[in-house]
This record gives sequence, C-alpha cells and structure tokens, in this order.
Amino acid sequence: MFREDQINDYIIVVDDDTEVLNNICSDLEKRYKNFLVIGSESADNALSTIEILLKTGYRVPLVISDQKMEKTGEKMKYGTDLLRALTTVSPKTKKGIITAWYDDSKYLLDMIDVRTDFLLRKPWHENKDKIYSQLDSMIKDYFESFDVETRFKRNNEIYVTKEAETQFELESAFKLRYKTYLHEMKYKRLEDLTEDQNKNEMEFDKYDFQPGTRHIVTMKIPPDGSEMQCVGYVRLIQGKCPMEDQFSLDKEREQGIVPIEISRWIVDKEHRNISKIHLSITRMIYHHIATRGFGYCTVNVDFDEKTKSEMGETEYKSKIRRLQSLKNLYLKMGFQEMSEKPFNYSLRGMWLPLKLDVYRAVHNPESLPHADENLIRLISVPINSSNIFSILKRNYEEIRYGFLKLMGMV
Repeated sequence: MFREDQINDYIIVVDDDTEVLNNICSDLEKRYKNFLVIGSESADNALSTIEILLKTGYRVPLVISDQKMEKTGEKMKYGTDLLRALTTVSPKTKKGIITAWYDDSKYLLDMIDVRTDFLLRKPWHENKDKIYSQLDSMIKDYFESFDVETRFKRNNEIYVTKEAETQFELESAFKLRYKTYLHEMKYKRLEDLTEDQNKNEMEFDKYDFQPGTRHIVTMKIPPDGSEMQCVGYVRLIQGKCPMEDQFSLDKEREQGIVPIEISRWIVDKEHRNISKIHLSITRMIYHHIATRGFGYCTVNVDFDEKTKSEMGETEYKSKIRRLQSLKNLYLKMGFQEMSEKPFNYSLRGMWLPLKLDVYRAVHNPESLPHADENLIRLISVPINSSNIFSILKRNYEEIRYGFLKLMGMV
C-alpha cells in the first residue's frame, strides 16, 4: 500500500537494552533510507504499534527482536512470543531474532516453531556486514511475495486492490461479506451462521481457511490516518468447492489443470459506482488464474419459487434483468458456459457454471463468441491513475457504463 510523498514501509526493532536498541536503529536508518525505523524496549508495545500501522494502511516488511527480554516485566518476555503473534497479525512480514544465545536448544526449537525467517548473531557491531546481507535478502523476498497490486487515488482517498495480507484485512473482508450477503442481498439465512460469526458480524465458512484459498481485497485508506475499510472482495478457492457436486471438473484435473473457484465477488454498496474497483478486482482474478490454473464461477440466473413469491412480479423482473446483465458481463470478460442448463442450489435458486481460460481470452478473444476484446485488453494490463485513461481511451467510458449499469447505478 502507499501514500504519496511519504515513506510507507517500517522496520521494527525490539530490544530491552536501550543502548543496543539505539545503536541498531541508528545503523538501520543509515542503511535503509527508504524505510522508517521504530525501536521499542517492549515486545507488547511493538505488537500494538505494528497492529496500528497495518490497520491504517502502512506496511511492515521487517521485524527484528531480541530473544531474552525478561527485565521488561511484560507479557511477552521472549522474541519468539512476538514472532508467534506476528504469524497471525502479519504473515508476510519477515521476522527474525537477534541473540547471543545460540547454544540453548529450547530457544532454537521455539524459533523453528514460530517459523523464524532469519537469525542474527550478537554483538551487532561485529557482524554488520553479514547481518545486512541477510536483511537485504529478507526485504527483497518480502516485496517479491506480493502479486500484482492496483492502486489509485480518488477524492484524496487511496484504494489498493491486493491479496489480503493481514488478519485485519481478512476480518474486514468477512465483515463486508456479512453486511452484503445477510443484510443487503439476503443470499444467506442468519441461522446458517454460528453464534461467533453473528456476534462478530463476519460471514465465513470452512472454504475460507483451506490450503490454497486466496482472498482479494480492495482497501480504502482514509487521508486522516484512520483505519482502512474493505470496500471490494473476491475469493479464489483452490481445491474441492461447494458448488462442485453439481458439475464435474474431473476432466480438467486429469489433464493436470488446477480448478480455481471464483466466488463471493462483491463491492460495497457505497462504492459500486467506482468502476476502477471493479476493473482492478477483475484484473487480479486474471492474474491469479493465469498463473495458477483454470478458473470457474457460478452465476445466479433465477430464483426458487419461495423467493419469487416473496418478491412480487415487479421486483422479480427487475432482479432477473440484473442477473442477466451480470451473466452478460462475465461472458464479455472471457467466461464461457460450462453447461446448457442451470442447476438448483439449496434455497438460493438456479445457478449456471462458467469457466475462464485466461490464456485464450487474452491471446485469442475472437474465438470466444461473447468476449469483448477491448474489455479483455483493459483488464489484462496494469491499471493505475497515470494510464487508466490512456489505455483504450475511446472505449473506457463504454466499459465504465457497463459496470455502472450492472450495479444498478444508471
């Protein structure tokens, strides 16, 4: 994530020895001028600082902690306690221990248990060259771990579409899902959720946490430094998916293709007229599908009889037109129908499976009967504030209008 005209990346150093802490921070500030270095004598305070930075849109690529900090008298007395907490709070942060205690098997096992990325030897001033080599490598790995990010600015607010990196981003996404599905779209019944999910106003299921599932979020960063807000979301599931009982993907798996389900695609009601959010999420989907396998989704094309009767004829016809617009947009983006007939799924109505072959869409869109070549080109290249209007300038307003129409804004 970023803010213009200022440094956005932080290095956190923790050591209960004030002199050692100041020396390390001073050296790191000289070495890494594009980072802000924060020192703390308390692991508890360091964790609180990291959580605040992440919630307000900053990044923490690197955390270095002393191992033994018993004289602080606080909850976390060891560096591995802090690193263990970071595995949940900020999994992509590169975290390491600096210590002179190399012969203590207990500490070494703890470091392995919390997946320590690097181990630095004290005293600091005698090992700086080796330490810098390790830290340079860790910082490089951190930034290379990110997939494509789309960033743009609107009304002094910054929007970033990316893979969810932190616990805060994921919880924000689940809250958006709860708000959208349960209170606006009413696709799920409240009784389907557990007591904890209802209490926390988050909507999630077992597929959110299985290996291979990725969560793409659009986070809005307010200019006043307050907490970020998730305003866009899509889930990519790699593996067996809930809808898969209705149609077979065995043929694709036999060919060594990895099916990825695209689901829970939503944009907050207040932000649906921002077409760049829709475009950036679509581009992230293209990127992930192109690098990882075969994509498919299911689109709602009709409702069950009970829902129809609850709606009334006028509302039903209006929603059917919107569902048809959604299906048509998927087809314009390069999706293809996998089945001639939709299937009935629980209480949610009739659904139709669609597949996405990104390579074919990008390199041979004319072979797809409904694909919009201009739209495909737009979502297949980087989108940012400097080139969004230069790319296919003549077609942009038409594409933007299509998104607005889909979301019922025009």
